[in-house]
Amino acid sequence: DYILIDEVHRAGADSYLAIINYFEPEFLLGMTATPERTDSFNIFELFDYHIAYEIRLQAALEEEMLCPFHYFGVTDYEKDGEIIDDASTLQHLVSNERIHHILEKINYYGYSGKQVRGLIFCRSKEETHALSAALNEQGLKTIALTGDNSQPEREDAITKLERYEIEYILTVDIFNEGID
Repeated sequence: DYILIDEVHRAGADSYLAIINYFEPEFLLGMTATPERTDSFNIFELFDYHIAYEIRLQAALEEEMLCPFHYFGVTDYEKDGEIIDDASTLQHLVSNERIHHILEKINYYGYSGKQVRGLIFCRSKEETHALSAALNEQGLKTIALTGDNSQPEREDAITKLERYEIEYILTVDIFNEGID
């Protein structure tokens, strides 16, 4: 009778559409903070442009519905004429040059507050662990955290970040809903 879909920005995927098209509920509600998709799929059209409530990021921050944050996307760099990006091999993703590039950007953007704390989103579990180890070798205090970690391990990492015991959590597949 009633279907509610959270994180409905994913509803453009064939797997979601198959489920949505299979059921014929009396009421279908989709919820997302990020309705605009980079692939131009129209989430609004999927729900016949019925919007029960809308609040944008800035308004949600002003209403203290979200904690404030700074989000920085570090651009890829070029080595020997090749762009080092998400499609690059692990060897290139954790090379000394890329580590230097990341540290340079960390220092450039800085932080606000009494001490640095942040999340670094990676493209794979292997990169998450290797990059965390490489950054630790350079003097940062980081932890690698993936979907393989248990809920208690995740909570422990968050507590360490909150207490300034670590500076960064490097992660993949968690903490990033709504981020492509």
